[in-house]
Amino acid sequence: MFPRFAHSADDVAAIFAHASENNLTVGSAEYLVVAESRARYVRYQMLLPVKHQYGTIRRFLASVLNSVPNVALREIHVERPAVDGNILDARVRFEFVYRTARP
Repeated sequence: MFPRFAHSADDVAAIFAHASENNLTVGSAEYLVVAESRARYVRYQMLLPVKHQYGTIRRFLASVLNSVPNVALREIHVERPAVDGNILDARVRFEFVYRTARP
C-alpha cells in the first residue's frame, strides 16, 4: 500500500537526511504535485540540485531508493563544471507516489 499524501513531509525530510548523511551540498528544491481527476494516486515530484563526487551522489541515490519505498528516480542530469575537477553538479528528480483519500 502506498502512504497517503500527508506522509510527504516525512519522505522529503528523509531525502534531506540522506543528503546530509552523505555530506552533499544541496541547492533549493522545486516541487510539483501531479494529480489526475478520478485517479487513485497522486504523484509528487521533487527536483533537487546536489553537488559532490560521483561515488557520493551514487551512494545518496541508493540510500534514498532503498529506504523510501514509494519513491522513484525519474531523472538525473550530471555536469562536471571543471574539466580537471572531480566535483559534479547534479539535478535529481525524484517522484513519490501517494494514494488519494478516495477508495
